[in-house]
Amino acid sequence: MIRKVFIVCSFVLSLKVIAQANPATYSSIGSVINGAKQSGYSTLSVTSTGLHKKNVKGSPLLFNKYVNGVIELNDGRSFRISDLNINLFKGVFFAKIDDKSNFIFINVKSLKTDNKTYIQKGNMVLEELAKGNKITLLKHIYKEKKNISPDRLNPFGQEKWKENEEYYLLKNNKTEKIKLKERILLSFFEKSEENNIKKYIKNNKLSLKKEKDVIKVINYYNSLQ
Repeated sequence: MIRKVFIVCSFVLSLKVIAQANPATYSSIGSVINGAKQSGYSTLSVTSTGLHKKNVKGSPLLFNKYVNGVIELNDGRSFRISDLNINLFKGVFFAKIDDKSNFIFINVKSLKTDNKTYIQKGNMVLEELAKGNKITLLKHIYKEKKNISPDRLNPFGQEKWKENEEYYLLKNNKTEKIKLKERILLSFFEKSEENNIKKYIKNNKLSLKKEKDVIKVINYYNSLQ
């Protein structure tokens, strides 16, 4: 059973010192915890609950391999940590301590890794696809368990992890769920820029049903003065 380890305020003070000691490198969470204990910060809350369900096919995690990245908390502090991942079923950001333990970050603002940014809103994990002063495009990524019908190999059936996506637009501090349709997206742009947007879409042969094309349009709209 994999244990969850939660950050507490006194521990975060030590975490900041150790993880930011050398901004050019990434600290393992294990070394951070050991350093915290040596500094007298040992108040950790530990519960026995699993991040994986071994009887479910696939994985609830976002990354197939653990990644290096920068975790920023809501209070503005940030840490360069190795062996990071995101559980898309529980909506938690964590770092691997060892094969049996994980360090769960709370009050996460964002994780930046491999030129991508993931933010946490409650138990939702959102990827920032296009960010600007006018409008921001977000993708809600989550996983749920689905039943696999019984067959010769699995006569009793089996569950598997299925990844799902939903899109949101952030404008004027309000977040609204959307579908990738031209009529819907155009309604979020200023009327004075609508003709410019339509011309840009036509000239570049873009489809607002495709994520990569929507990203281009949002970035173009944000670039307009």
